[in-house]
Amino acid sequence: RNVDFALYYSTIKWLEMQGLKAVRIGSDVERTYECKNLVDYASARGSFDDPDLLDLYLMANCRLYVGHGSGVTGMSCMFNTPGVCVNWFPYLPASRPTANITACRVKKLKVLGNILSEFQSRHFFELANWPQIYGASEEIEVIDNTPDEILDTVQKAIVGAMEKSNAA
Repeated sequence: RNVDFALYYSTIKWLEMQGLKAVRIGSDVERTYECKNLVDYASARGSFDDPDLLDLYLMANCRLYVGHGSGVTGMSCMFNTPGVCVNWFPYLPASRPTANITACRVKKLKVLGNILSEFQSRHFFELANWPQIYGASEEIEVIDNTPDEILDTVQKAIVGAMEKSNAA
């Protein structure tokens, strides 16, 4: 999805301190991003003969997927790549990210001028039916996760994965 990728810069810098490289995948991107420790494959994919296969290769061989709820998230599940969802928007009542997602950060909602907590935002959709969601849609504003929330979610997922592998 077209998102302001600059929201990920502090996370990309933290990954570098952990010895991990960030790679941006996807297609139909609006712009190129330049950041130390980032390979912006999404912007360069047009220069490859078969970029869709390279997307598959990258997902199958990466250590962690970080992204939004999208088709790419499903691809990470297909390869059982551990994942983190940020800016998750529960677009269907009771929707959940895929089984491989180890951490999830939901977008917050602003309803009738009040910012709901992440818990309230998630459960607003889980408890509502479609007529209620459509009825409230004029009064809802979706708030993206902050760079600090994204970093915190990725840090927790990576530290948790390291603890699991050390315990095994």
